[in-house]
Amino acid sequence: MRVLLIAILIGVGTITGWAGPKAAVVPVAASGRPEVRTTAPSNDPGTLTLRKRPRVPGDHLQWQTNHPSPGVRSYTQPSGPRNGTGSVWMRVEFSQPVLVGRMPVIPFLFGGEPRYLLYRTGAGTSILEFEYRPTDADAAGAVPQLDPVMGQVIRLTGGAAITDMSGNLVQSIVDGADRLVVFGSFFRHYRSVPAEELNQVLDIKNPYELGGFLFDPESNTPYYQNPAKPYFTNYTLPTFKPAANGVEVYKVYYNSSIPSL
Repeated sequence: MRVLLIAILIGVGTITGWAGPKAAVVPVAASGRPEVRTTAPSNDPGTLTLRKRPRVPGDHLQWQTNHPSPGVRSYTQPSGPRNGTGSVWMRVEFSQPVLVGRMPVIPFLFGGEPRYLLYRTGAGTSILEFEYRPTDADAAGAVPQLDPVMGQVIRLTGGAAITDMSGNLVQSIVDGADRLVVFGSFFRHYRSVPAEELNQVLDIKNPYELGGFLFDPESNTPYYQNPAKPYFTNYTLPTFKPAANGVEVYKVYYNSSIPSL
């Protein structure tokens, strides 16, 4: 009888696609998963409150699915306001339907000034829509654009979350206290490098920088002077002009897809 019961449970698990406990689930309150109202006050990400769906059997169970978490498939540029009036809108398409908690926002520039597109609608589908409503503080004829210095991201602030229908977080990175959903690229400032340091990097006598790549420690000679390295025959050492200015170094984050996975 016990063997028969185990066989029945295995059969049910196989049919329903059960894959064991899951990790990285968005924390949910005891009353169930978060669901957001489809409208919100103008340009105020802090005033949207959560609505809770009635608890359903199995909400307290946390399973791990064997499919990847949803990522961004495509997005539009912010457009509007039409004829100088109305709102600025933008759409972000995910690889599968998603749920939204609280107020995700998209930072952008409106007439060169930093603003936020606020989530408006789309939870339960694969396309989320974001809106900014111009105010008296915005210049007439202001043009919207994604911030070329920051990149293209959805910022999940104040406990905001975007998940798949099972509660798995969308692909994101942690930026301080917030998560960022990178749908294009994201630039994080790394450090400033002065001209003097750049010149040290390009110094062929510096064994810790360029000189270390050109010098063969086995023969104690530069690679281009080593007869055992025929591919350096007729090699001409480049001449580097001294750096005129320093540079700002950034780390760049972007999404990529490996088809085989």
